[in-house]
Amino acid sequence: MPVDLPSGLRPLLAATGLTWPDADEDALHEGAGCWRKLAATLAAHAPEVERVVRSAGDGADPIRAPATARVTGPLAECARAAETIGYALDTLAAAVLDLKATTTAQLGLLAAGVSAPGWGAADRAAATAATGAAVRDAKRRVEALVDGELRAILAAAGARLDRARAAAQG
Repeated sequence: MPVDLPSGLRPLLAATGLTWPDADEDALHEGAGCWRKLAATLAAHAPEVERVVRSAGDGADPIRAPATARVTGPLAECARAAETIGYALDTLAAAVLDLKATTTAQLGLLAAGVSAPGWGAADRAAATAATGAAVRDAKRRVEALVDGELRAILAAAGARLDRARAAAQG
């Protein structure tokens, strides 16, 4: 079950002009697990596939050797790509969870402050603005992670799949 904002903090979320991340970190972890399972399955079956291809002819035969490579090489590339995608999804899930924790903590601090005796309207406004700025900064860091590192990681996985397709097609 994804982390949700405690209901008591919802009014403060609205007061800061922030939004709650609607990403489901559990679903991201589950998806990552599926990709890792695919990677493990491909890697586990690669030796058997190679054995079957080689049994169709002498693997040392220069005419048949490229056929063996066209089968086993793409499997290995696909396994590495699937593992990479799983890693990227786990990283994204962790970033979402961190953003939700940061948002909850900042709003909790704001709630404690605004209910403290002696806080005036100016104090509340300043604390609300500071909370909004801290959460927006955390959100920018997650966006930078997605736009930078995760985009590059997924592009590398896509390139692996493209190489696998090209190798399999001969």
